Amino acid sequence: MKNSTIFIIISAVLVGTALLYFLSGGEQKNKFNWSPTLNQDKKEPYDFSILQELLSQTYSWERIEKGSNAIILDTVNAEGAAYIFVGQQPFYTDKTVESLFKFAEKGGELIFISESLPDSVLLLLKEYSASRDLLWFNSIQSEKIISSFSKEELQSEKFPFSFKSGANDSSEYYWAYFPDYTNNSKHSYGSFILNESTDEHFTNFIGFSIGNGHFYWHCNPLLFTNLYLSKNNLSGFEHLNAFLSHFDAKKWFWDHGSTYGSKGSDSSSTNTPSKPKTPLEYIFAQPALTFSWLILVAMAILYALFAAKRRQQQIPIVEPNRNNSLEFVKTIGRLYFQQQNHKVIFEKIMQLFRSHLRRRYGVHLNDDDLVDENKVQMTIKRTDIKENIIRDIFSAYLELKSKLSYNYIEMSAETLHRFYLLVNKFYEAEKARKSIKSSSKTKI
Repeated sequence: MKNSTIFIIISAVLVGTALLYFLSGGEQKNKFNWSPTLNQDKKEPYDFSILQELLSQTYSWERIEKGSNAIILDTVNAEGAAYIFVGQQPFYTDKTVESLFKFAEKGGELIFISESLPDSVLLLLKEYSASRDLLWFNSIQSEKIISSFSKEELQSEKFPFSFKSGANDSSEYYWAYFPDYTNNSKHSYGSFILNESTDEHFTNFIGFSIGNGHFYWHCNPLLFTNLYLSKNNLSGFEHLNAFLSHFDAKKWFWDHGSTYGSKGSDSSSTNTPSKPKTPLEYIFAQPALTFSWLILVAMAILYALFAAKRRQQQIPIVEPNRNNSLEFVKTIGRLYFQQQNHKVIFEKIMQLFRSHLRRRYGVHLNDDDLVDENKVQMTIKRTDIKENIIRDIFSAYLELKSKLSYNYIEMSAETLHRFYLLVNKFYEAEKARKSIKSSSKTKI
């Protein structure tokens, strides 16, 4: 009986070790992550390490590292200089945004290769784009696109791209574009088509003059990733050269410090090999240590299953963390109630309603748009809410705001409550629509 138990344990150790070694990535070294990671320093197919290396070798180069609360650019020597951010979305403080636009006004070039930009940037850009609405974009699904530029000497050049989900696999991708700018617009610098048999262009590269400088935004950063700038992809490299021909700057500032969602600092150069950051990374970098580690883990698991089965101590009951969100809401509510400033609450309700429309449905509304029939119809169509609910909200808001413009008129609690109920009808209608859709899916 003893011999059979020992044999079972030894066999389990060997099988467990082999399984853990396989699952830990013994054969994963040459595999890549094919999701759009858009990381500046890493070397996955959809990262930007090759782009960063090419630009640093071509131009006078300065990399802005992480760690500073606000990025302040040199506005004295802005002419002939360019600031560039590449990634999903930058994170800026108000001081950084102010510094960027001052840099452009003094002759610098702002270049963004990103999927989106913060609202603080878009609000300032609205003044220079002569648009009533915030700049927004849409997307279209396709496996392949053909990119081109509006510059006269580049109009005959076409650059095909295909989205890859694996070394030999292609799939569809949502390619972003700016619907407010046609290919013939003076602000359109580049666009793409889905295939050569169609003439419908989707603008993905725009630019505006800001003082003595310029603002540029390309909303398809995927086209500048490692996959398309590798030695085997000549089209991607030529596309990058055509893109860079739009800029005259000799001094470039690469922004690594405003990477959205990043924490801590990483000042390692892209040309130096990355060092293991944790003891486990070092262990798994050495085959002998990896094998020893896996044996240790397997033995610990077996010990827990056989030797420590009846020695487990009683697990104490841990009190769940207390949620203080409701108390905070009640405190803020009491504060507003004590102040009795119904006008402020009235404006807050409308402000949150507009923000909801903008974020969920892409509808941007100012006071003038509330009486614009085209804007009203667009809001009704996109939200799929009854027309009378939306019109009642708009008309009530405009009427109350007109009355409250006189200093001697104050809003009563009853009037505020009636306006709140009007807006709440919209949210209730949304919930009802969602529940109907979910129930219909369940029946199917």
